[in-house]
Amino acid sequence: MDLLGMFGLRPPPPATFPDGRVRYAVGDIHGRADLLELLIQRLEARAIEDLRPAGEPVVIFLGDYVDRGRERAGAGFADREPSGRI
Repeated sequence: MDLLGMFGLRPPPPATFPDGRVRYAVGDIHGRADLLELLIQRLEARAIEDLRPAGEPVVIFLGDYVDRGRERAGAGFADREPSGRI
């Protein structure tokens, strides 16, 4: 069944990035705020090194943030001060 077609809609085009841009994909967090914070610190430290003419690095978060884990409440982004780098 084509649900989009039923409503006269077309699927959006796939996301793309300019060639040469550094990309990171982060999988399930599972409530590990401690490891998430460490990962963000490391990515921010590499941001200058990973800068390319096509643009700054892109971090894409996929999967679960808080479905389980010992630090579920801290794994969100709402209380984090943005650094401006990533």
